[in-house]
Amino acid sequence: LGISLECVAAVDKDGVFGTGFIAGHILTSLALWIIGIVYLSRARGGESPMLITTSLYSIITGFFALFRLEFEIGPMLLMGAALHNLAEWSIVIHCAFRRGNKRFWLLIIAFAWILAVVFFVWIHPEMTVVVIIEQASGIMLDFAMPMMFFNMYWLQGKEFYARPFWAHSIHIVFTIVPLVLANFFVGNNSWFSAGLEFAVYVSAPVTHVLYCSWAIDFDEGNFPGEYQEVADPDEGPKEGPEIREDLKLRNVWYYLIA
Repeated sequence: LGISLECVAAVDKDGVFGTGFIAGHILTSLALWIIGIVYLSRARGGESPMLITTSLYSIITGFFALFRLEFEIGPMLLMGAALHNLAEWSIVIHCAFRRGNKRFWLLIIAFAWILAVVFFVWIHPEMTVVVIIEQASGIMLDFAMPMMFFNMYWLQGKEFYARPFWAHSIHIVFTIVPLVLANFFVGNNSWFSAGLEFAVYVSAPVTHVLYCSWAIDFDEGNFPGEYQEVADPDEGPKEGPEIREDLKLRNVWYYLIA
């Protein structure tokens, strides 16, 4: 296509562990795609918004792994990271709103923001400010999500949020941190750098299995206590409030700022 993009090495494919790194990325991508496709096949259209979101989250992350192997650190990887963050924003928005116009427009805003980031990274790969904004907002969200689920799981005692709490905690400790550290050890050919890569290969599928399995309960309305929808023979199903009381959207901003 005649497209040339400047990149920085992310994986030492020619080193001692090169074959293992290549195989690890490919197998991780395949595992994430399989997880996403299998769970996506269980979705029931508009009745499974969270399952669709988490399934696509897994599939997108699979492409991110492949982009890291093939395109290394550059615009393509950054665009993959932006789409990865879009799935995370969608999870937060679905947690904050059961349904309605507010959820719809927030999803549109999140999509527009990520689309703008992808567009500007593509046409101006040297736009450091855009990259910093995308990465900063992505990292903020990555650390905000376990804090958010920690509040609901541990402090509010809602067992329902245990799986997403552990899922994103694993994502931070065994995926995000090793990926960041690995950038400083490209070409090192040490067991430490190999260990960092191995942690990513194992943790990513575990994270997405936890998220997707939880999403099924989320969509089916299996919320603890007052969050369950109760059917009445005379009045029909009671849908409850539009905004979830356990996660008002304004609280999300507190976590992001923290």
